[in-house]
Amino acid sequence: MSGSILAGTAKHALASIDTHLQIEADLDPGVIREIVTQAEQMCFVMDAIERPHAVTRRSAFNGSPL
Repeated sequence: MSGSILAGTAKHALASIDTHLQIEADLDPGVIREIVTQAEQMCFVMDAIERPHAVTRRSAFNGSPL
């Protein structure tokens, strides 16, 4: 982050994201690899992180748009 919230100059940027998944199981590693791959491919959060998306923002105060 840089700038000042009070001065209205605050800015931020995400530098990187690092995930770590630790699995302990008595299963074949190929089975686990496939499960993790499928889970990552179906994860909305991972999709939002990895690809740009249109973002629509709406704010309201006491029921009225800001």
